Amino acid sequence: MRTNNYLNLSLVLLIMTAFYACKGGSKGGFQTTESGIQYQIFGENKGKKIEGGDFIDFHMVIKDSKDSIVQNTYTSPEGAFKNSPFPEDSTKGGILEGLRMLAAGDSAIFKISTDSMLKQRNEMGIANIKSITEQMEKQLSQAPDDSTKNRIRQMYEGQIGMIQEQISKPDPSFPPNKFITYIIKVIAVKSRADMEKEQEEAVQKQKEDAEKIKKEQDKTIQEYIKKNKLAAKSTESGLYYLITKEGEGAIPQKGDSVKVHYTGRILDGKIFDTSIEAIAKENEVYNEKRNYNEPFSFTLGQRQVIEGWDEGISLLKKGSKATLIIPFHLGYGDRGTPGGPIPPYAILMFEVELLK
Repeated sequence: MRTNNYLNLSLVLLIMTAFYACKGGSKGGFQTTESGIQYQIFGENKGKKIEGGDFIDFHMVIKDSKDSIVQNTYTSPEGAFKNSPFPEDSTKGGILEGLRMLAAGDSAIFKISTDSMLKQRNEMGIANIKSITEQMEKQLSQAPDDSTKNRIRQMYEGQIGMIQEQISKPDPSFPPNKFITYIIKVIAVKSRADMEKEQEEAVQKQKEDAEKIKKEQDKTIQEYIKKNKLAAKSTESGLYYLITKEGEGAIPQKGDSVKVHYTGRILDGKIFDTSIEAIAKENEVYNEKRNYNEPFSFTLGQRQVIEGWDEGISLLKKGSKATLIIPFHLGYGDRGTPGGPIPPYAILMFEVELLK
């Protein structure tokens, strides 16, 4: 699910517009609003229209002047925009004005003038200048001395100058007398209460699914331990550990800096990472940028590593060697390492040695 629940919709659409300027086409079949938006609406268009304060789910396709698709949520891995907050204010002549014509289930094509979008961008810049100026004046009134006032003034005037420069120059992203084409499909229109209820239900479902997977993984780990005749112990969190060499030093405490050698595997045996050079080269996970002369170090209990490591290393004395079997909820969760070697919901096994 897309993680932009509270993303400013007007900003998203304006930014997209800046990158996807395109030529206008024939007006055949299109109606035109007083503000100059060309549009066609497909659907019954009888439901509640989108209003400020609503939250909407929608698909969007953007096409250039050659009918080439430059933005397409249908084919994007993230899918449709979900629970996007619709602003109270909608500048005339922009895509937000067009969206206000639509209800859940409607589809539409909008052609927006680049001239009007450039005007909106400049108006937003002027509004930002006003807001920044108000912040500056407030901080200047509270400044204890002239030196502090000068620093405040320099900081804010620099920001204002950048915006003024942007407004004063032509923008190649907004060529004159052209159009942006949006193809919109509104999936749902929700009130805040509906959106919050939906999110609560989604969170609850995620928890239930996670609990189910945790139980399944615990069974998988126990079967693995039994099959391989490992004398492993478990903790309340679901971590399994086997101390293969008992150390004689102190047990590390939260906040201690520790140094560890390790080799990490997926439960099927595939090595994905190690701090030991020979093992790295043998298993084709060697990293030229890594210093294998130094063990891995981190501060215990500070969330610098996965939960299974924080808990597992805290069970060992200095000099101990151990095997940690870590279920997904104490490892890399339901996402794994996107683009990396650890898949979603992976059970991990680490051979570790607490050196210092």
